[in-house]
Amino acid sequence: MNKDRLIKECELLSKAELRQVIASLVQFRKKDATPCERLGYFVGDCFEIVAKDDLAGFVLGQFVTLYKDDGGHQPLFFGSNDEFSLCDDKPGAYLELTQVKPVT
Repeated sequence: MNKDRLIKECELLSKAELRQVIASLVQFRKKDATPCERLGYFVGDCFEIVAKDDLAGFVLGQFVTLYKDDGGHQPLFFGSNDEFSLCDDKPGAYLELTQVKPVT
């Protein structure tokens, strides 16, 4: 398949479908992919909080951004937070990947 045809086919996919394709390629090509990469999540992606965690300082239904993929199951998220700040004083905290869902 040539590059131009592949680009045209990718443009027809929804964001969710494109994430699945990317996640599949990452799994296939990179055996040591992080949990985020295996799910097709990347730094800068937007997520909704779907499980309450009083310790993290976020609220159910809040939108957060993946801030740092540290290779674990609790990456760092950026978002309005009364409990914690990131090292650069931005509000954020670590969350389990099961506590968020991607916003499509």
